[in-house]
Amino acid sequence: MDVTQEADNTRMVDETVKKYGGLDIAFLNAGYYGDVADILSCSVANFDKIIGINLRGAFLGLKAASAKVRSGGSIIITSSAAGLMGFTEAPAYSASKHGVVGLVKSASATLTKQGVRINAICPGNVSTNMVIPGGVPDLTTPPDQFAPIPHRAGSNPEHIAEVALFLAGNRSVFMTGGAYPVDGGFVSSFGLPPS
Repeated sequence: MDVTQEADNTRMVDETVKKYGGLDIAFLNAGYYGDVADILSCSVANFDKIIGINLRGAFLGLKAASAKVRSGGSIIITSSAAGLMGFTEAPAYSASKHGVVGLVKSASATLTKQGVRINAICPGNVSTNMVIPGGVPDLTTPPDQFAPIPHRAGSNPEHIAEVALFLAGNRSVFMTGGAYPVDGGFVSSFGLPPS
């Protein structure tokens, strides 16, 4: 599907409801990094494509899902560590992911009235096709045996999935409208620039 198209998002939700009898959890996880370009060299076309996929796509997915998700359900949207700080080499990406955090926070009161939670996950550097061509092999280690990750190091998709599963389940029933970094401490500590 094309996340930038309203009809595709509606069809995605409708087909899910038809196949499974309802919608309890939506994990909106589409994303696009675009060209590495600072504010002076970022093209309008690059900016528009990034905003279209990352922010418009999240908005359209959220509209479609929130119309059908049942009370007690959970919507999770992937933002980024770049949605919590500035990224000099990717201002369009950072702006789009800041927008996702704002969207989540702005939707929380409305969705709470429906009995639905909404949260954003803000991953740091994750070894996916977007970061490493071809990605990395799936982890075969059970989640309770994941090795500790060094401070500010990259992670695997499975590390992010565990947080999504937590936010989807009843153990996070009192969490809504939040944006949670899953980044090995990347956002929390300032590093000195290289000498």
